[in-house]
Amino acid sequence: MIRSIRINFPKNLTTTSALKFGEDLRSLPLVEHYELDFTESNWIEPFSALIASSEITRFKYRVNTPIKVLNHQHMSYAAHIGFFQSFGLVFGNSPGGVAGSMAYHPIQILTSESIQSEANSLDLPVGEIMERHADRLAKVLCQADSGNVHDTLQYSMREIMRNVVEHSGADRIAFCAQYWPTKERVEVGVMDWGVGIKRGLQQNPKLKPESDGDAIKLALMPGISGKAGSANQRLTDSRWRNSGYGLYMTSRLCRSGGTFLLASGNSGVMLSGQDMAPMNWGLEGTSIRMQMNVSNLPKLKGELDRFSAEAHNFRQKSRGVEYLDPSAVSKALLKDLI
Repeated sequence: MIRSIRINFPKNLTTTSALKFGEDLRSLPLVEHYELDFTESNWIEPFSALIASSEITRFKYRVNTPIKVLNHQHMSYAAHIGFFQSFGLVFGNSPGGVAGSMAYHPIQILTSESIQSEANSLDLPVGEIMERHADRLAKVLCQADSGNVHDTLQYSMREIMRNVVEHSGADRIAFCAQYWPTKERVEVGVMDWGVGIKRGLQQNPKLKPESDGDAIKLALMPGISGKAGSANQRLTDSRWRNSGYGLYMTSRLCRSGGTFLLASGNSGVMLSGQDMAPMNWGLEGTSIRMQMNVSNLPKLKGELDRFSAEAHNFRQKSRGVEYLDPSAVSKALLKDLI
């Protein structure tokens, strides 16, 4: 009988290898001891770190058996951004333990309780608390602390993050970001462990997603919400005044300047330009990866008005429609909704 299993952590932790790592963990049999070996590891990306941390945590709960971590001391970047402590190993910084900068945002894990407590103590709405965090992520993503692109991304990410607290049923949200100057690439990852997109949208009688894949396509449309009519009820101080535009605007900006990944349950989709590639997934809640090529950022400033027109056009066409068909929505998305 096997009493111990050694698990080799991926050499280069990307989204693809992190998902494969999670699959491998879920397939392991129950034994007395496990060893997680980082000997070969030398690269870790922010979004993949969130995936791996989630999978290791889920694995620990499943096996309820000691897991010894080996040969991880050389992973200075992972330790600095709080990766190891995010899954319970006392090594390196805790999530949110360092402030970060325009070049990166460390892993940060917020609970609904801590967010609400902070809002209460400062006598501020939850949205304004989330805006502070969204602002830091927007600064890294667009490499600027002001301007139309920054302001749009800030509001869009605030809406995405606030939705976790108000509607997803999740008790926590995790996020991080990194800018690589030599590659002219920036990445932001956001993950929650809530009910997922499908269950959230099924509360709206106009939406009838039968699968996680259907729900993802619907969620990418402007003004889509789990509450019927809510897209026109809550006004804010942003140019994107209506609820339900966060995912759409962020995905459009990333599609034009890089890539956008949205996943929930067993499905995911990768958007890049006019391409939409489905993905197999396997994580609870909702996961978002935003990537930008920094060299493409200047042109996005001139495209915001076009994105606004696309969104308005779609909303006008969809008024009075009994329900939105996910397959038609998919085609509309690739045609920029016009």
